[in-house]
Amino acid sequence: MTILSALIRDLQHAARNLLRAPGFACITILTLALGIGANSAIFSVVSAVILQPLAYPHPEQLVYISSQFPKQGFDQFWISPPEFLDFRERTQAFSSVGAFVTSETNLTAPERPLRRSSPQGRSIALV
Repeated sequence: MTILSALIRDLQHAARNLLRAPGFACITILTLALGIGANSAIFSVVSAVILQPLAYPHPEQLVYISSQFPKQGFDQFWISPPEFLDFRERTQAFSSVGAFVTSETNLTAPERPLRRSSPQGRSIALV
């Protein structure tokens, strides 16, 4: 008996058993579909967020720049627009300096509004 004929016999046996119990077959197929779908979705997110490199020419050279105010308890604080402009004009250590700003938004809901925010005023530099 070859491997192919054994595989065909196993598939025929599985099909006969699934046709005998259609409820079990539906639950089995639904469970497999949900498991495979969830696995694909999770891997797609992980691949896009973690495994793919950043869309910059040399992402390993990106540097995060922040201010520090240790007396006030801020070890990492956003840079103000005048500080950013001054840093961009005077620095010679980086090939370019860029910044991005995000904002906060109120989302209305029947019970109460929800405030969603992201980090404010971050600067990055390309070495």
